[in-house]
Amino acid sequence: MSKNAELDITNRRTILRTLAVGAGISTAGCMGGGGSGSTPDYEVDRQAPARLELLAVSFPDEITFGETFSGEVSLANTGGDPITSDARIGIRPIASDTTNQVIDLNSSGLESGQSRTHSTTDLAATQAGEFIIETGRRIDSVNDELENSFNINPIESELEEQVETPDGIRLTVNDVTYEQALLNESRSGGFGQSDMFYSVRNTLEGQILAVPRLTIGNATGETIRLLNKESSGRNTLSILGGSPVTDIDTVSIDQPDIRGSRIEPGETLNGIIISEVSTDDLGDISLGLNTGSPEGEIDIAVPLPESDGIPEFQLVDSTTPSVRQEGEQEYRFTIENTGNADGTFRGAVRYQFTEDSEHRVGAWVGTWSDWDRYFVQDIAAGESETVSFTSNSDYSVKYELMPLGETFTTTAQ
Repeated sequence: MSKNAELDITNRRTILRTLAVGAGISTAGCMGGGGSGSTPDYEVDRQAPARLELLAVSFPDEITFGETFSGEVSLANTGGDPITSDARIGIRPIASDTTNQVIDLNSSGLESGQSRTHSTTDLAATQAGEFIIETGRRIDSVNDELENSFNINPIESELEEQVETPDGIRLTVNDVTYEQALLNESRSGGFGQSDMFYSVRNTLEGQILAVPRLTIGNATGETIRLLNKESSGRNTLSILGGSPVTDIDTVSIDQPDIRGSRIEPGETLNGIIISEVSTDDLGDISLGLNTGSPEGEIDIAVPLPESDGIPEFQLVDSTTPSVRQEGEQEYRFTIENTGNADGTFRGAVRYQFTEDSEHRVGAWVGTWSDWDRYFVQDIAAGESETVSFTSNSDYSVKYELMPLGETFTTTAQ
């Protein structure tokens, strides 16, 4: 058996059936040459030139990513002359055009009608997914009973359990939270008072943001980069069944988005990924790591537990001045958690100048702008808390409390 070699594509064909463990039925022709088991029926034409037929390939029913495994391959000479050269078959992921591994087979010396079974060892499950068997050098035909696909299963891990890929990527999913909204921080200006402004990324009804916290260590000996599911390359992180959220710089979570990060050899990085998922799917979603091609299957899957409950927030009271007064003015909002779990309310304020400010601010009138006012407030289920901000604007301004959608206007005197 030879790993990472090339198939002789001058005689390469993909077998169009599915891989079976060799069936125990009688053979036509002579047995010999080291066969360790029975092989399917095959016909021998002793008037024809030497002809090598692939009879059977068998692998274990359960193979998991990262394991080594063995199998058996049976060949027969269905022609009249002896076989004078060796053969080769390949293993290829169905999602790829590249042969993953090859198996060299000793077929030289097979006489007419003779069969031979080879034991193959030290095959490596280098990625998960469906694989097919391809014929390569010297194989002339395949038996009608041969099936050619088999599966390599992903590693399934659990929260707080470290799992390591054969290459040396160490993944631990420490915990997961489900958030109704997150804050996004960007650089700009608001009323000339700040270089930063804040917006809210919230979800549609029936959706929630899943935020797993991860630790990833690099024992590969080379720099690795973690990518999004839509990116091209290896080492992609995703939440199966979710839509990735990548356009957000979270200000209210203590760890950064880990996707896009580079991890040097020997380094360990802590971070999060964010994905929008259906609340109906909670309990059926997993975090996945694909170490191979983007088209490949997930190699490591960590089921994410269902939330014990979901916080939901409503505005129940507000105090907002309608007329501008001298100095700082305070705006107060009472927020109630009407959900069935404790949670963190994350909100922000945006503004626009009203028409009676047009002579002062011109083109800005009627255009929403994000601002530097935001809120992060823990609220227990069934309880209420008050959040507030201040403003000393000299203009007539319309405000909106995001993500609750409450608008209010303060008019300059």
